[in-house]
Amino acid sequence: MDGQHTAAELRRLAREMPPLRRANQSAVRTGGTIDGVVVPRIWLKYPLSWLAPVYWVAVGGLIVGTFIDLEHYIIPDEITIGGVVAGFVASILVPSLHGETFLFLSGFKSLLGILIGSGLVLWIAIFGELIFRKEAMGFGDVKLTAAIGAFFGWQGAVFALAVSSVIGSIVGFTVGFAVAGTARRNARDVGQRNLLQP
Repeated sequence: MDGQHTAAELRRLAREMPPLRRANQSAVRTGGTIDGVVVPRIWLKYPLSWLAPVYWVAVGGLIVGTFIDLEHYIIPDEITIGGVVAGFVASILVPSLHGETFLFLSGFKSLLGILIGSGLVLWIAIFGELIFRKEAMGFGDVKLTAAIGAFFGWQGAVFALAVSSVIGSIVGFTVGFAVAGTARRNARDVGQRNLLQP
């Protein structure tokens, strides 16, 4: 799935699956806690600056997108494409977002971030699909990286991709080892039970 679900479809899915709904409520509390820590820190770093509300929008979108993706394995277009548009518009209205004073230069840096960020992830997705013979990465990831590039420039998009790859690898290996250990223990227990049965 590549993020083509509407908000109404997501709400319907949540209603139809009560355990998922309970997990969603937990995620909302967790996301709210994260947001409650991050928003004041942004304000303390950029007091009386238009950068603070811009970063609130960017970080809020990333938090919401993260928790939706963790639970539903999709990143809604409202987050990704909305983030691309919001980031580009914010770059023009607040040129200091990209360290510029001229809005055209800031807009250009945002556009460059959109193109390089999404292009890089698109190539990774294409090569991954060729190597693994199945979808390696959804198109929602491409659009999300474009949104990150719109707000933080191409350097921010590349940095986010590198850091998320390292974190994903660590989590993937940890979960893989935990699952393998559990499977080994279960197989051993089943084998012992079979030996004890007549």
